Amino acid sequence: MEVVVTTKDFCEEAKHYLESEGFEVVLRNRLGIGAGAPDDVLYPVVEDANAIIAGTETYRPELLTRLSNLKLISRNGIGYDAINLDALRKEGIGLTRTKGFVEGAVAEQVMAYILYFARRVDLQSADMHDHSWNSRLMPGAKNRTLGLVGFGGIGTEVAKRAVPFGMKVIYFCRHPNPADDAAYGVQSVSMEELLKESDYVVAAVPLTDQTFHLFNEECIAQMKAGSVLTRYSNALLTPHSATSTAENSKATNFAAANNLVNYLKKDIDAKYVVVQGTRY
Repeated sequence: MEVVVTTKDFCEEAKHYLESEGFEVVLRNRLGIGAGAPDDVLYPVVEDANAIIAGTETYRPELLTRLSNLKLISRNGIGYDAINLDALRKEGIGLTRTKGFVEGAVAEQVMAYILYFARRVDLQSADMHDHSWNSRLMPGAKNRTLGLVGFGGIGTEVAKRAVPFGMKVIYFCRHPNPADDAAYGVQSVSMEELLKESDYVVAAVPLTDQTFHLFNEECIAQMKAGSVLTRYSNALLTPHSATSTAENSKATNFAAANNLVNYLKKDIDAKYVVVQGTRY
């Protein structure tokens, strides 16, 4: 059975694991295929696959219809907005994701963003390299308010890191659980209150029809004075790299491979399954 790997940085250990389970592994992860790749580019890469360990590339209905051998897409990550779920169900193709393996790494990068603005060690380092002993007065993170829009896996992991820094953590989600407030030291509030009170706002929600353009002009206008927008020089911009740590990459590689093996054995934990297919 052929497994095509399109996700980048797939480790040799995970490849060997799949081979030990009897799969033929075809690495196609150095072709630069990413989000938005057109069908005519992606199809020749995956046309013979029985299973795909996928990165961020887009799987549209027209493409999925042509993949007659495909049984499963094992997503190396937790987001799946680039994959058409209705088409998967129609074709009987399964979809799994590595839930529970990436949230900590994302939360770690969120804290890096917060500490960047709280202490601006980059400016202090630049002063020192310029032979200037300039002890800048920085805002710090303690007693600042962090607002989390969404309180699922990523939101809870951020809270677990922010509260020990002495931050006040508030959150908004559609179905708040009162037990979370005590468990994580957080407080559930309305979206309006969160935007008004927060020094830092983190969007920790999946991309859906309900969350598309959630942060519109009206929402941004409610935020505190001094908020950053991307066109200003003080904005901190990074690529889609929050999960990109060596430890996390290896862990998710194995998780994606393990989901594939267990799914095809019909012995997978339901929490990893997004779409249960009918092809085996």
